[in-house]
Amino acid sequence: MSICRIEEAIWKLLTSASSVTDIVGTRIHHDAAQIDDTFPVAVVMVQRTVPVRNLSATVGVAVSTIEIVGVAESRTDAHDLGEAIRKTLDNYHGTVTLTDGDTCFIHCIAVDHGLAVRQQAPDGNDIGLSSAYQTFTLTHELGV
Repeated sequence: MSICRIEEAIWKLLTSASSVTDIVGTRIHHDAAQIDDTFPVAVVMVQRTVPVRNLSATVGVAVSTIEIVGVAESRTDAHDLGEAIRKTLDNYHGTVTLTDGDTCFIHCIAVDHGLAVRQQAPDGNDIGLSSAYQTFTLTHELGV
């Protein structure tokens, strides 16, 4: 049994949501933003996936924790991007068709840690970028 590619499933959900793509376009990436990206941009990172065994030792589902960071040039834009991501994913359940036609069934996505907007100042004179951090917990099928 192969592992459900949960990071790809989340990417697919976000790229299919006009509320998100109206803000970031196609700039939704796995693990890190691209060096030449313009802002705003969203980055999806899987922190962990833990298989869940039932009493007969059968593994059928897993619990994953993902972090999504939305980076923008202003606090307001970062907050708006974070809200669009939260509204897209929170309480989602259903089957996601991946790019190669495989599917991933998601039982439930829940916000684990809510929206926190932080500013980063690259130097003393620049306000810098703002980032919206959110953590989600997902329960999903292991097999694809």
